[in-house]
Amino acid sequence: MRYLQPGASFRERYLYSNAGYFIAGEVAAVVANQSWENLTDARIIEPLGMTRSGADYDTLYLDENHISGHGGTGDQVYTIPLEISSLPPAGQVVSTGRDMTQWLRMILANGSIDGKQILKPETVKKIHAASLPTGSGGPLGDPNAATGLGCDSYNFLGERVIEKNGAFCLFRL
Repeated sequence: MRYLQPGASFRERYLYSNAGYFIAGEVAAVVANQSWENLTDARIIEPLGMTRSGADYDTLYLDENHISGHGGTGDQVYTIPLEISSLPPAGQVVSTGRDMTQWLRMILANGSIDGKQILKPETVKKIHAASLPTGSGGPLGDPNAATGLGCDSYNFLGERVIEKNGAFCLFRL
């Protein structure tokens, strides 16, 4: 990382960094003395009862009901293999709609679900906090949009909206 040239100086403007999330995940894994995938499964996935989810990409293939990549157009559509992320802590979690509701229930209950505390309320607050202004954002171009630890936020019709930032979500059907 020390040889990469940043696109701007520190906190000058918003720049998403998969590498930064990767490094943070790998540091957490070293501290916990296990892989990032095993740490995530043990600390988040399993306590939430997310039975068809996992931080390991191979979770996608645990049953026959999963997506596959496709390419081409018209009559020339073909199946392509899905790519495995080279930076898993930057967002590699395979899940289902049902399992993701467990995550949302926990987040909406300030880190707890069914009487179990998974994340500290302060951690949930930090995840949602606006830490860096991004300028215009949201469907109506809120000039006070911001980003934080994996979430973007903006005003929309008088309400503050917090949403997951990033580009691609992979769900098993």
